[in-house]
Amino acid sequence: MYIMVVATDVTGQVEARREIELAKENFRLIADNISQFAWMADPERAIFWYNQRWFDYTGTTLEAMRG
Repeated sequence: MYIMVVATDVTGQVEARREIELAKENFRLIADNISQFAWMADPERAIFWYNQRWFDYTGTTLEAMRG
């Protein structure tokens, strides 16, 4: 009878994922609190994100702005 144990250290991956999530949250916090409108678009120029200032000003939702 043989037993094989394999372990992989994923600490670096977990820490990297945590740093990315923190950076995303920091970006959202800053972008949602600037006085300017901000948005992001994909390479085809379709906008997929607006900051909160845009929604407060227009009274729209992301779903309403699609297309």
